[in-house]
Amino acid sequence: LFFHDCFVRGCDGSVLLNTTNSKNSDTEREGPPNQNSLRGFEVVDEAKAAIEAACPDTVSCADIVAYAARDASYFLSDRKINIQMPGGRYDGRESFSNETDQLPGPFSNLTALQGSFAAKGLTSDEMVTLSGAHTIGRARCLFFSSRFSEMDSALAAKLRAQCGNDNNNVNQDDVTPDVLDKQYYQNVVDKKVLFTSDAVLNSTETITQVTENANMAGAWERKFEKAMETMGKIGVKTIGNQQGAEIRKVCWRVNS
Repeated sequence: LFFHDCFVRGCDGSVLLNTTNSKNSDTEREGPPNQNSLRGFEVVDEAKAAIEAACPDTVSCADIVAYAARDASYFLSDRKINIQMPGGRYDGRESFSNETDQLPGPFSNLTALQGSFAAKGLTSDEMVTLSGAHTIGRARCLFFSSRFSEMDSALAAKLRAQCGNDNNNVNQDDVTPDVLDKQYYQNVVDKKVLFTSDAVLNSTETITQVTENANMAGAWERKFEKAMETMGKIGVKTIGNQQGAEIRKVCWRVNS
């Protein structure tokens, strides 16, 4: 959720909106990469309600998303990842589904991936590092069912059985699906990843980083902490630099 927020209009909570300042309903939530895929909106809404009750008009929805990513990383990694996530973001008032094409897609080749990340001020190494988040979460069969012949045969057979419908969701990491760890990188080497955008990391240009992350204890975790902190600074809105920025009272709609 944090990644999908920051890559479109910056880290401004725009991915949470159902309605906007422009009164459109086709928000980022309805964009092809997000629809029927992103989850956790209700968790953000519950956190916002509790915070508003305790200290109203103080903590933005954008910061709640960032802090949720920080805390989830800590607990899902068995406390091995500690992100020093700064706050102070304000919420945006616009969100459009067609702008989700800025997100790197599951069919992206390496050049396209590097271009998408570079456009947000992130390096190729940070791209490889952040891709490791695919060690948790679930993915729609639609986005990888054309790749079965390119995968590890045992994994492909298992996925074929699970993907009777292209809208079915499966674990992105079949080995440690509920742990944020470096298993993703071994999966890249073993052809046990789902997306084309994962598989292309097994290329000459990035394989050294992949194998280091897979084999060096603690290396990926430290890089992931720094990359998440950097990503959290993309396009941050403040009252001073973005007209119309606000601290929303409810995360799924702009203030009146």
